[in-house]
Amino acid sequence: MNIKKVLFINPYPYYTPGINEATTYPPIGVAYLAAVLEKKGIEVKITDANVFSLTNEEIYRQAKKFNPEIIGITTNIHTARAGRELGTFLRRKFPEKIIIFGGPYATAEPDIILKETKADFVVRGEGELTIIDLLENIDNAGNVKGISFRKNNKILHNPPRELIEDLDTVPILAYHLLPDLSHYRSRSRVTPLGFLMGSRGCPFHC
Repeated sequence: MNIKKVLFINPYPYYTPGINEATTYPPIGVAYLAAVLEKKGIEVKITDANVFSLTNEEIYRQAKKFNPEIIGITTNIHTARAGRELGTFLRRKFPEKIIIFGGPYATAEPDIILKETKADFVVRGEGELTIIDLLENIDNAGNVKGISFRKNNKILHNPPRELIEDLDTVPILAYHLLPDLSHYRSRSRVTPLGFLMGSRGCPFHC
């Protein structure tokens, strides 16, 4: 399958009023993935529904206009419910497209994601190497490390992928695909606000 366009979505947790009032950070996880894919010549779009409070219908209209082959949804503990609802909604709207979940929540609960949303894949853990491997082997994912997927009504979990030892091999995140940084804020009250990742993980394996 020749992948030309990928859309990444950061869901909006509409059910948590006030959570974005003090702190709204850029979704740097998908921005790193976008940078990796752009180096491979793939056109990428990031929809940060969280920062603009977009509904699923508004996200759908943007996705339909962009018309990607792949839709990626990132989830954490705050956006878990919103991500599942969005994935289920987009599966109904786009039965022909490949839907991939990632992020901390999807990594922790791939079975729930795959069963509830009928998504095609979950990328577990670090995604930079896995997303390239998966897109290059989308029709033969059995040997792609670090993913969970549905096959013949069964959920399969491939072995985990080794961690990236040298973060300098990861390209600088694609800030040019994110909304203007003035939309983001932190408790420091200083804008514009941006981030880079200098290390990963936790010595306690959180």
